[in-house]
Amino acid sequence: MLLIVQALVISGSSVCQDVETNDKKAIEQVVEKFKEAIVTENKEEFMKLFVKEKISWVGNGSQGAMYDSPEGFMHLLSVFGDCREDFHNLEIRNDEFIGMVTFDYGFFEDDKLRNWGKECWVLIKDDGQWKIISVNFSMIMPFTKPYPWGEGIQSDK
Repeated sequence: MLLIVQALVISGSSVCQDVETNDKKAIEQVVEKFKEAIVTENKEEFMKLFVKEKISWVGNGSQGAMYDSPEGFMHLLSVFGDCREDFHNLEIRNDEFIGMVTFDYGFFEDDKLRNWGKECWVLIKDDGQWKIISVNFSMIMPFTKPYPWGEGIQSDK
């Protein structure tokens, strides 16, 4: 009897680990799609990453707080030149219902650093799909502090 209980406990923990691993991989895919949508300016694919159009999208920094939305961010990209966001120190924490992604980032336009800082997303698993419900970030201007992940990075004031 003891062997049966031990086998059930071991197999149960293995199933939980598989679910967590699959969820982590699915969240990593959200991160990759986010980065790709910035580069390609693909609004339709970008908007699929969010639970709804209007979510908490807040940046805060030396130039004050900025409140926006995913759609507003995509509009901003259409005004800028070629953009990308570099991610560093990515960390994903989740269970089967909620997740949090944190990382350090650098936001570039035409290969020039516009701002950098820390970013945090909260996600939920909605109908089997991981969706972002909030994006919060600090905004450090490169002329106020050097960018820690690249020497000689060009920036505009």
